[in-house]
Amino acid sequence: MTYNDFTTQTVRQTFKLRLFDQAFFPSNPRLEPSPWLKETLEKGSSLFNLGDKAKNEFYIAPMLLECRERFQRRVQIFSGHLMDVDAASGLAGRVDYLLTFGGNRYDTSMPAMIVRQAVKCDLVNNLGPCIAQMVAASRVAKKAKKPVPFVYGCVTSGESWLFMKLLDGEVQIDPRPIQLGDVNALLGYLMECLHDFGRQLTDEPMIVSSLASTSPATLSER
Repeated sequence: MTYNDFTTQTVRQTFKLRLFDQAFFPSNPRLEPSPWLKETLEKGSSLFNLGDKAKNEFYIAPMLLECRERFQRRVQIFSGHLMDVDAASGLAGRVDYLLTFGGNRYDTSMPAMIVRQAVKCDLVNNLGPCIAQMVAASRVAKKAKKPVPFVYGCVTSGESWLFMKLLDGEVQIDPRPIQLGDVNALLGYLMECLHDFGRQLTDEPMIVSSLASTSPATLSER
């Protein structure tokens, strides 16, 4: 058994979780995307019949990269990360994206968010695997003696993004999928999740770049 085998029912029973619907940010935070992100998304959407790999490259990865740059690269992105935590419980396999907080790009012990690309663009049937990965991420932090207050999760088809939050044995699911077409809302939501996580770790104000004049060449230099 691996992450992909979980359903909402089995993940709830296996890890004694309570799942419930509740919006995270009623104020609907919004941010203006950088010129680079606008251009990248526009070029991606102009391609005919995007497959899963193309959506990863032209929709999902650019959104996450924009967030990383706005946090002045204090957020790290691990793509296709192998996260074998407890094979006996099914917590084994790779995650599409693991976002961690901190400046060390080799350290995965401070997980902030799991992002899972929805198989067959089915958000609901990919909730179970994503929640299992969120449970695994919280165990990684606990084992490293860096217990995080919570872990965010997101299931996305590329066009639709559905967010979750794991805290104290409960999984809060925001029932409102956010559409890539409203990129201001999506970017604002992603950044607010990361802000929320970061605020639990430090009292220092987090400096976030607006990227208002950022060029594609600047963003690609990592």
